[in-house]
Amino acid sequence: MVFAAGLASASGYSAFAAGTVNESWAWWAFGATGFLAMMLGLVLGAVHVIVTGILPRWAGIIAALASAALVFFNTEAAMVLVVVPAGLAWALIGGLTLKEALGDLDFGHAPAIGH
Repeated sequence: MVFAAGLASASGYSAFAAGTVNESWAWWAFGATGFLAMMLGLVLGAVHVIVTGILPRWAGIIAALASAALVFFNTEAAMVLVVVPAGLAWALIGGLTLKEALGDLDFGHAPAIGH
């Protein structure tokens, strides 16, 4: 649902944007709404990791804190760098998820060619 809200906001912003971002009502109606919905979805996803315990709780806490820091994101200043910890935290979540999923698979030994 949060993804759908973000997608609708991005689509609406693209379709109705007029003037510069600072002057446009479309930024506030669609752009800011979509960004906040995305940030909320990331924080809720991290909380899900913490509550369910499907991955280490420390990874969920890192992802939640890094995602919550996105509220300070600003492309006009050095605060653009707050996306780096959030991206790294979610890469960590993805890596741990793959490790957990692939850890249960038994690949065995591949047969030698010609045998």
